[in-house]
Amino acid sequence: MTPLESDSVRRRRRRAQCRLHRVGTVEFIVASAHPEAFFFMEMNTRLQVEHPVTEMVTGLDLVEQQLRAAAGEHLGEEVMTARIRGHSIEARLYAENPSRAFYRRVASAGSTRASRRRYSSGQRSAGWPRGGNRLRPMLAKVVTWGEDRAAALARLRQALEDTVIFGIVTNVNFLRRLVDNSDVVAGNLDTGLIEREVAALVSSEPSTEALALFAMSWLSRLTPLGPIIDPWSALRDGETEVAVIL
Repeated sequence: MTPLESDSVRRRRRRAQCRLHRVGTVEFIVASAHPEAFFFMEMNTRLQVEHPVTEMVTGLDLVEQQLRAAAGEHLGEEVMTARIRGHSIEARLYAENPSRAFYRRVASAGSTRASRRRYSSGQRSAGWPRGGNRLRPMLAKVVTWGEDRAAALARLRQALEDTVIFGIVTNVNFLRRLVDNSDVVAGNLDTGLIEREVAALVSSEPSTEALALFAMSWLSRLTPLGPIIDPWSALRDGETEVAVIL
């Protein structure tokens, strides 16, 4: 669902989706200069990665419904009478460094050391990485809901501020800047937006949260393994790091 669409265009697009739904899920693209026009982009014979957005605005569990259909059950009344309420936005957390290989989509190397999320009502995530997880390109999805687009965007902004992943480079800072971009806030979206704004959206500087987690991880390595006899015995065998507290 795009903010460019009018209600009449949205109804036309939904009718087209319904004609195609028997073979899979469908994506359309809307012309920014002519929002009354939409074009078929792709079809997948599975749920789309963005299916939590639909779940947030309809209250349906699409995975459950897919399994019920595969078992031969008919779609229930809650599906046939479902109505869209409010607005939902999804952001994908990737293990990539936008400042070095954004356009080549080169994944970051390593494994997660620690992560944190603190989401409230109207916010959810899927596929969240735990500390020690080996790398995979898409780490998680952060999805928010609001009564309107502005409310959903505000909740997404807060959810990204409350998101920290330590141990690998991610695109979380890029996403934070993106949701604050004036064109994104206004709904003036097109496929050239990121390329035009890349200098403002991409930075190689680590976040304050990442630096704090880095410091905490090193302090945890200096935690004594047993009773302390003298300061030097606090270090673990084979390590030479010395913590200085000022």
